[in-house]
Amino acid sequence: MAHIQARFAGHALSNLVDAVLKADGWVTKVSPPGTDGGVDILGGRGSRGADDPRLVVQVKSQNSPADVTIYRTLQGTMQTFKAEQGLLVCWGGFNKVVLAEARQGHFTVRLLGQR
Repeated sequence: MAHIQARFAGHALSNLVDAVLKADGWVTKVSPPGTDGGVDILGGRGSRGADDPRLVVQVKSQNSPADVTIYRTLQGTMQTFKAEQGLLVCWGGFNKVVLAEARQGHFTVRLLGQR
C-alpha cells in the first residue's frame, strides 16, 4: 500500500479517482493542481456531464484522518454547485466525528478511505 500512496501522492490521487469515476460512466472535470476552492473533481451524468446526479469530489492524499471541517466544507461546496452527491476521498481515513456525520448524510456524501 505504501507504494500506491507514494505513486498517487498529491494531485495524482485526484487523477486516479477521476479515472475510476470515468470508468463508472461519469463525465468529469478535474481542477488543476493548486488551490481548488474545495473542488477537486466535478462530475455529472449524460453526454456532457450536465445531467443528474451531479457530483462534487474532494480528494485528500494526507496520511492523517480527515476532520469534520473538510467534510462540512464539502457539504457547503455541494450547495454552491447544486450537486446532489458528494464524495470525500482521504488516504488517512476519517476521524470519529466525520464518520458520525457521514452516517446521517449517507445518501448525499460518501466516504472513501484506506482505513
